[in-house]
Amino acid sequence: MMDSEASTPAKAESEDLMIAGWTFHASAHQLERDGETIRLEPKATLVLAYLAQRAHQPVGREELLEAVWPGVIVSDEALTNVINKLRRAFGDERQHPRIIETIPKMGYRLIAEVDHSSTVDPQQRKGEKALPADTRLPGVRVRRSETRPGPQLRSWWLAAGIALLIGSLFALGFRFLYPAPLDSPEFSEVNLWSLPDKPSVAVLPFANLSDDPEQEYFADGMTEDLITDLSRLSELYVISRNSVFAYKGQMPRPQDIAQQLGASYVLEGSVRKVENRIRINVDFIDTSTGHSLWAKRFDGSLDEVFKLQDKVARNIVSTLAIKLTESEQVSLERPRTSSVESLKHYFLGRAYYGSASKQENDLARRMFRRAIAVDPGYAQAYAALALTYLDDSRRHWGASPDESIENALKLAKKAIAVDESIPQAHFVLGYVYLYANALHDHAIEEAKTAIAIDPNYAEGYSLLSSAYFFSGNYEKSLLLDRKAMRLNPASSFLYYMHLGRAYYFQGRYQEAIEVLREAEERNYSYIPNHLWMAATYGQMENISEAEWEAEQVKTLDPDLSVKDWVESRPYKYPPHRKQLVDGLRKAELMK
Repeated sequence: MMDSEASTPAKAESEDLMIAGWTFHASAHQLERDGETIRLEPKATLVLAYLAQRAHQPVGREELLEAVWPGVIVSDEALTNVINKLRRAFGDERQHPRIIETIPKMGYRLIAEVDHSSTVDPQQRKGEKALPADTRLPGVRVRRSETRPGPQLRSWWLAAGIALLIGSLFALGFRFLYPAPLDSPEFSEVNLWSLPDKPSVAVLPFANLSDDPEQEYFADGMTEDLITDLSRLSELYVISRNSVFAYKGQMPRPQDIAQQLGASYVLEGSVRKVENRIRINVDFIDTSTGHSLWAKRFDGSLDEVFKLQDKVARNIVSTLAIKLTESEQVSLERPRTSSVESLKHYFLGRAYYGSASKQENDLARRMFRRAIAVDPGYAQAYAALALTYLDDSRRHWGASPDESIENALKLAKKAIAVDESIPQAHFVLGYVYLYANALHDHAIEEAKTAIAIDPNYAEGYSLLSSAYFFSGNYEKSLLLDRKAMRLNPASSFLYYMHLGRAYYFQGRYQEAIEVLREAEERNYSYIPNHLWMAATYGQMENISEAEWEAEQVKTLDPDLSVKDWVESRPYKYPPHRKQLVDGLRKAELMK
C-alpha cells in the first residue's frame, strides 16, 4: 500500500493517558503500573495512541496503516504484529478481549476506558478493572483467560509476513545461529540484531520490464536461480527465497532490509526479455549506508542466459573478495540445462509450485515434465518434480499416499544419479527416509548432504532438525530450527511448532506454549499445532486451556483419529511417544 505524499504520520500525544489501570506515557514509549514499567516500540506507541484517540470507535486497518506508516509499503502483518505486542503488554486476550477488540475483515477497536488525566487513581476508576498482574511477564503474554467464549473457530488466517516475524522474535527474545560446521562440537549463538561474520546478501525479486506481463515467471525464475547460485558459496550468507519474495512488488529501503532480514548487502534489479534478447539491470547496495556499490547492465541472447547470471554472481564475488573453492568454481560455471526451452518450462513450473493448491501443484508437475522431455539430463527438474509428489503425500492430494512417496523417491534418486549436487533431491530422499521409513540415520545423512552442498538451505536444516527430534536429540533440534529461522526470517508457522515440540519433550512447557502460540498466529488451521498445545496444557495441568485446544482440533477435523496421527510420527524410542500420549490423554484427546 502506498500513501499519497500529503499523508501525515500519526503522532503520539504528549499527555499521559490511563488505559485499563496502566498509565500510558506516549512521549516516553512506556506503560506503567504499580512500579512496573513496560517499554513500547515506537510503532506500538503510535498505534495505541491512535486507537486511544478513537476509543470505542472501529478503526480500519487501512486507516491505521496510513496513519502509522505514511508513504511506506508494508505488509498488513506489520500492523498485526504491533497489535499482538500491545495485547501481550496488557495481558489481553484476542478471544475474550478487554483492551483491544478485533473486528473481523475491518480492523480494531480500543474497548477499554480511556482517561486523559494522568493523576487518576486506578483503584477509583468506575466500571474498569485492571487486569491481574500475574497474567503477563514483561512484554510477553503468558496465559489466557480462564474463561472462554463458545467453541467458535476463527475463520481468518494470518499469513507470515516479514514485520510480524521480526517483531515476534524480538518480543520472545530468541537467539539465532549463524553458519557453523555441523560437525563442530557446538554451535555459536548470536543475537538476531547482529549481522553474521560473513557477508550476508538478500537478492530481491527482479522486476519484469518485458511488455508481456506473463514473463513475470521468467524474472522470478532468474531471481531464484541467482539465489541458488549464491547460496552454494560457503563464504556467503544468503537469505532464503521465501523471505525475499515477501518483498515482491515492493520498494523497501536497504536499511529496512538490513533490520528485517539481517542482510548487509542487497541486490535488486530488473529483467527485460524481448523475443530472443534479454537485458538484466542490477544494483548492488550496501545496506549500512544505502549507497550503491555498483550498478551494471548485462545484455545477451536467451541462449546466453546462464552466462549473464554467472556474470552477476561473479561481480558480487569480486566486490566482496570471496574466495571460491574448486567445487564452487565448477558450480558457477556449469549450466543446469543445455536448453533455453527447458529452462522456460522449469521457471514456469517454479511459478506454480509452492502454493496451497492441488491444481497448481499439478500444473507445476506438468511444466517440470515438459522441461525433462526437452532435456532428459535436467537434474533440477527431476528434483522439482519429486517435490510435487512429496507434497501430494504430505497434503493428501494424491490418490494413493504410498504411490506418491514411491514416485518422489524414484525421481529424487534419478536427480541424484544425473547430478548429485542438487540439494532438493537429497532433501526429498531424507524426508522419505524419515517419515515413510523411520530410517533416522539415513535421513540425517541426506539432510547433512543437502546442507553441505548448500550451506544456506533452510529446508535442509529444518529436515535435519526433525530427524534429530524424532531420534530424541532435542538440543540439536532446537539449534537447527533456530538456524533455519535465521536463514529464512519470513519463516512459517512450522518452525515455531518445531521449537514448541522440542521444548515439550524437555519439560519446558511455558516456553513451548509461547512458541506454539506464535505458530497459531500464523496458521490457525494447522491441526498438529493445536494437538501440541493441548498436550502441553495437559502436562501443565491447565485443563481449561487443554480442553479449549482439544475443541479446536475437533472443530477443524471432526473425523481426525488422534491415535493414528500419533502412531504415524516416526519416534525412535517408545517412551517419547508415551510422553506425547500422556499429554493428549490429559487433554482428553486420547483414551
